Amino acid sequence: MYNTIKSVIAQKKYDLTDMLKKINTIWVMGHITEEQVEELTKMAQGNAKAEARAAEFAKTNKMTIENGEARAVLVSSGQIATPTQVAGI
Repeated sequence: MYNTIKSVIAQKKYDLTDMLKKINTIWVMGHITEEQVEELTKMAQGNAKAEARAAEFAKTNKMTIENGEARAVLVSSGQIATPTQVAGI
């Protein structure tokens, strides 16, 4: 069951509320562990957050990126931004 749910989440074709209910249901039935519930829940919520941001971007043509995420992208790319001169201060 764990691998099946994980596969569905990876395909990103699900309703978050329904998926969370299914994860909890298979946990109650004893088919997955608490650790697996936590992992699947984080995956499902993470994908849903990304989908919501993409939908908002498509609607408004504007996008915001949280500071922590921007730093992670800069560090992982190996291209740390160098400070620039600020005028008018």
